[in-house]
Amino acid sequence: MSNKIQAKPLFARNTLTSEYALLSNPHNSFSAYEEQLENNLRVLLAKYPHLSRQKVRDLLEELDNNCQLAMQILDEEQQHCTRIV
Repeated sequence: MSNKIQAKPLFARNTLTSEYALLSNPHNSFSAYEEQLENNLRVLLAKYPHLSRQKVRDLLEELDNNCQLAMQILDEEQQHCTRIV
């Protein structure tokens, strides 16, 4: 058995963006995923304008395009940084 496949318990909360839903549902296309990714990217960059667009996009892709989880992580990081300053 391969160790390459791992469960992602925090990922795939949004059925539009889970890998299984994208592959199994013909109504969901890659362009719909990209469109949602861009919308989530705009939302996050509006709230955190000081962040790099590419880094936010990478974070969203790592979190399976889960905007709420990305926002929670960025809020926690921002609070941590403000405590240091």
